Amino acid sequence: MSGRIPSSTQLQSFGPLSYSGNVGLCGPPLTRKCPGDERPEGQHLEEHVSDDDDEFPRWFYISLTS
Repeated sequence: MSGRIPSSTQLQSFGPLSYSGNVGLCGPPLTRKCPGDERPEGQHLEEHVSDDDDEFPRWFYISLTS
């Protein structure tokens, strides 16, 4: 097996020792980070906000006023 251990599954209930011998696995609950987990220095995670993220689309509000 190789790759990231899926989150939100029964696999997360196992401790790190359960995965010993599977050197291709990465991510929690292991301490081995997966490729791509590291951000380049100076790069920050920013929240992206756009009109498309609204809870209700514009057409909904327009239809209420018509």
